[in-house]
Amino acid sequence: MINLIKRNLQTKIKAGALQYVVVLSLLIFFLMGMFILQAHYSNLHVDEVIIQERLSDHLSSAKVLLKDMPSLIDEEGSRELSLFVDSKVSLEVTNWGVYKLVGIEAGFRHHQKKEIFLMGDDIWYENRPSLYLADHKRYLSLCGKTWIGGPAYLPALGVRRSYVDGVGYYREKVIQGEIRKSRTELPIIREDLRELFEEQWKLDFARDSVVQWEDINEERVVNSFNKPSLLIHSLEEIVLDQVELSGRIKVISDVAIKVLSSTKLKNCILIAPSIIFQRNCKLSCQVFARDYVEIGQESEFAYPSQIFMSGPNVKKELILQDSVKFAGELVVLGKLQKKMPRIKVKKDCKIEGFVYCDGIIEMEGDVAGSVYTNRFVLYTRSAMYENHLLNNRLDIADLKEDYLGVSWFEEAHRKDIIEFLW
Repeated sequence: MINLIKRNLQTKIKAGALQYVVVLSLLIFFLMGMFILQAHYSNLHVDEVIIQERLSDHLSSAKVLLKDMPSLIDEEGSRELSLFVDSKVSLEVTNWGVYKLVGIEAGFRHHQKKEIFLMGDDIWYENRPSLYLADHKRYLSLCGKTWIGGPAYLPALGVRRSYVDGVGYYREKVIQGEIRKSRTELPIIREDLRELFEEQWKLDFARDSVVQWEDINEERVVNSFNKPSLLIHSLEEIVLDQVELSGRIKVISDVAIKVLSSTKLKNCILIAPSIIFQRNCKLSCQVFARDYVEIGQESEFAYPSQIFMSGPNVKKELILQDSVKFAGELVVLGKLQKKMPRIKVKKDCKIEGFVYCDGIIEMEGDVAGSVYTNRFVLYTRSAMYENHLLNNRLDIADLKEDYLGVSWFEEAHRKDIIEFLW
């Protein structure tokens, strides 16, 4: 009996050891499988990082090429850049107002990486002046503490010290830099930019998403630049009140647009014959108008804003009321009409960028950048003075070195990125 018990016990011990061996083997196989799987996914992650870095390098190379060869993005459309053998870089260019909207995408195998951004012209290659006053055989007369930086293009008669209501000129030098002789006509705005102005008014149902303003019920409308343009149109006046518009959005009215201070605009385009901004608006947008634009007191237009007025209408007027801050481009065309176009820059206005009017400018504010005009007019309580400036500061040297604008007179020598979009 005792021997039988011992034999059974030995059998159980051997069977138990076998179970332990099986369990231990399974555990080892499981751990080895986990290790191999981890190594596999780790290699995949490393490959993904390497590929993404390669795609980022390819996008960076493409951006450098576009900056130094602006002709590549002169025309709208899609095309491929032949930069690398093992991957492709595609380019898509569209106009967004007066700037270029550029999308670049790098691809390798099944991996893709894309960036979209707004590009402007490097104006510093153009040697822009602080002032260009067309020569109509009249002096430029300076009064008070007026400061004009160089270079300045002036009429052949030149510049002189003068008095306005008993106020003389207080500086030793009349021009703080080089003086050059201007011509009877201002430099001509590029024809393709004039055509671009006319194109803004067209509704492209095939390419864009067109909706009626009366159908917009949301207080906040956002449209990514990776999507087609959203065109909000109305045959009647559009009043923007307590609404936020951001992204690739155009607002077009056949009559007028009125913007109240409660409105938030970012990167949008407004198009109408007449556009009025209420007092204290804070926004960033591009404006195209045929007749009249007014910016209310203490409004602030962030860079890169722009206002472009043109077309066959008889009278054009752009008014910046007191204490307006504007960063961008202001262009008003229409000299060939019976009435000269006019820009009114009221007291304490600060403009950073570019001002062009082939008519008359009433200048009471300051410009960090360039001013092009046929005539200045100064009104006081007692009289009207032609080609007189009183206590103004016009100087291209005050403009930030990283400012990017529009090459209005000739093709851009170089472009750069204004901002990255989403």
